[in-house]
Formats: sequence, C-alpha cells, structure tokens
Amino acid sequence: MGRRGHSRHANSQKTMSLNAWCRAIFSGNGLHAGRTALLGSARPYAPRTVCPGQAAARFHGHAHHEPPHFAYRGDGLPPIACEQIQQMVHMNERMAQGKLASMRPSAAPLREAECNVEGHRIELYEDLKELHDTVMAANWHDSILLTMNADLWDGTLARLKRMAEDVSDMQVQIMLSKTLEIFDALYKVEDVQDHIFELIEELPHFGGKPATETPLAAGNIDKHIKHVLERYAQLKQEHPRYTAKIQDSVGYSLAILRQRYTFSWPEEHKYFY
Repeated sequence: MGRRGHSRHANSQKTMSLNAWCRAIFSGNGLHAGRTALLGSARPYAPRTVCPGQAAARFHGHAHHEPPHFAYRGDGLPPIACEQIQQMVHMNERMAQGKLASMRPSAAPLREAECNVEGHRIELYEDLKELHDTVMAANWHDSILLTMNADLWDGTLARLKRMAEDVSDMQVQIMLSKTLEIFDALYKVEDVQDHIFELIEELPHFGGKPATETPLAAGNIDKHIKHVLERYAQLKQEHPRYTAKIQDSVGYSLAILRQRYTFSWPEEHKYFY
C-alpha cells in the first residue's frame, strides 16, 4: 500500500473512532462508550484512553448511571433572600394593577425634601391628630393621670397651635378645631369633677340622707347637687361628640356621690355596683 493509501486508511480509522465515541456519548448511556475518547489536545484527533464514566462526567457534568442532583457538587444558584422575594411579589402586584410609575424622566423630583410645605402640613396634621387621640384615649375620671399629664398636653397644644396659625390647609384647621374642642371639654369636665369630689369629702360614708343632728360643712348640699346636674346636662349639649367621655367621667362621679347622699337623677339606674 502506498503512502497516500496508508494516510487515507488512518484518517478513516480516526473518523470512525470519533463517530463511535460521539454516538456512545450522545446515546444517553455513558457505560457503553468506547474505551477510547478523543479529548482536545495540541495534536488534532489525538486518542487518549479514559474511563467511560469519566468521559460522560466531563461532557455532561455527571454520570448517567446516577441522578444528576445526587452527582452534582457545585454551589448552585445563590439563594434568594426573603426580602427580595417580597419586593418582587410587591413589584409584580403593582405592575399588574397598573400602579407602577413609568421609568421615563420626570420634571418633578420623585422624592421631595422634608422641609417642603406639603411635608410640614402633613407632619403638623399628624401631630395634632396624635394629641387629640391621646386625650381621647385617656381616663378623664382619673384625677392623678390628669394632674400628671395636663401640663404636657397643654405645652404640646400651645406649640402646635402656634405652628398651625400660619397654615391655611383645611385639614390642619379642622383637626386643630377638634383638638381645641376636646381640650375645652376636658377642662370643663375636670372642674365639675373637682366640685363633685369636694362634695363627697363633706358627706359621711353611709348611704341615704344624714340625720338631723349630723353637722354638714355645706348646708345647701341639695342646691349644689342641683347645679351639678344642670351643668352635667349642659356639658352633654355643648359637646355631643364627647358625650361618652362625659358620662364616663362626670356621670361616674355623680354615681359615687349618690352612694353618699340620695338624690333624684335621670341616669341613676345606668350605674350599678
């Protein structure tokens, strides 16, 4: 055989071995691969003997005789944090509802400074509302609580009132009016309760009207009680929004007074002990 025929025969053997190796690799079963695998080297078509499982693992990343998730030894994808998942879900919901702003440039800044006029109004409104809610949630019948917190509330109200005088926002002015009204109701309730407590101190601890020989510091006790009842009804008419607070404070004090001294009262059966 000549040199040309010998070279042609060698090239055909190399091509056949390459085709056989490719068929063995891509058939899905690395165990049937030939003992010869052609790997890239400096010489083209340079044969090197390797293990079939090793050849399949180098090509696919794992051997076919075991599941890929058992043979894989890599780090995998980085885990997604819970905050990122919540952010993606929230962004998807906003996009689905059409609430996501477009990414085109805007003439106005997306975030304004805290010293702008709108931010100042919102902060003032929230401070007034917080003060109003704090006074509303307080126990107006507790004289100790009112004594400890009245000065703090008065100072906060004076500061917010001074700041709200120059603000023309409607919501701020409405909340300021509500806050001033609840403070007026609180002051009136506190005055009536102090008078009732003074009457209670003058009466004995037993119920019913005292005997004729029992001295009373206030000889006109019936007249005092009559004025207190009139003032109680007047308070509920002046501040109908805070009727429940007036009943829980002045009404409760009147019920305690009625335990010491018997008098007629339209709401005498609302309080039981």
